[in-house]
Amino acid sequence: MPPVSENRVAVLGEYGGLGLPLEDHLWWDKRNWGYRTYETADELWRNYQRITRQLFPLIKSGLAAAIYTQTTDVEGEVNGLMTYDRKRVKFDVPAIRALNEQVYGPLPTITRTTLLPTSEEMAQKWRYTVEAPGEDWYTPDFDDTVWKEGEAGFGTNETPNTVVQTEWSTNDLWIRRQFTLDSVAVSELNYRIYHDEDATIYINGRQVDQLAGYTSNYENLLASSEAVAALKEGKNLIAIHAKQTKGGQYIDCGLLDVRFESKE
Repeated sequence: MPPVSENRVAVLGEYGGLGLPLEDHLWWDKRNWGYRTYETADELWRNYQRITRQLFPLIKSGLAAAIYTQTTDVEGEVNGLMTYDRKRVKFDVPAIRALNEQVYGPLPTITRTTLLPTSEEMAQKWRYTVEAPGEDWYTPDFDDTVWKEGEAGFGTNETPNTVVQTEWSTNDLWIRRQFTLDSVAVSELNYRIYHDEDATIYINGRQVDQLAGYTSNYENLLASSEAVAALKEGKNLIAIHAKQTKGGQYIDCGLLDVRFESKE
């Protein structure tokens, strides 16, 4: 956000660009493009929620308007709310309307409870390996005692906005960490995550998310319904396979319970 000015409004001229190609509703069948492109409507919706909620602190700082990219798909772009032929809306309309209305009305009170901390404030220990493990490496019964123990975040020092505790410079990294929950009655489960690049997440032996691409800082990302269902009271296990292809690399992850309370 720029400083607030008496004579000029602050407008975010373009944000979004979240793509979802829908077969039989495309201008062409290949080379379709979005800033980030997803394979399912669930992935698209979760990421739309994430970026919409990132507007909240900007609004509190004086943001006057924001322009989402974009209303419909166009010739080579699949980042529209609707398809190119206007025959399909990619979102549940009541749900997206309810979320967008939060931007216009009094902002909700947001309460975040840490279920599993990241290493942003204090380094957290994980078991890790850079050698391909057995097929059941992400299950609670897997014996990881021969793996190394290191502190997150894992990565390389040139990656921006990171504090690297354990160097990771190979193409692949596998990490595991146990944590305890007194209750699984969460309002909304979020990952607090920095992933550069791809991250496959498992909870208690179940694959619950596949995050493609990268972030350039820690972000809160709405977890899948599968992640919520995988949690249990008592001991839990989170396991992540991080994959690197080019540029910087880094992985760290925690869990948050996020509660939104609307103001009348």
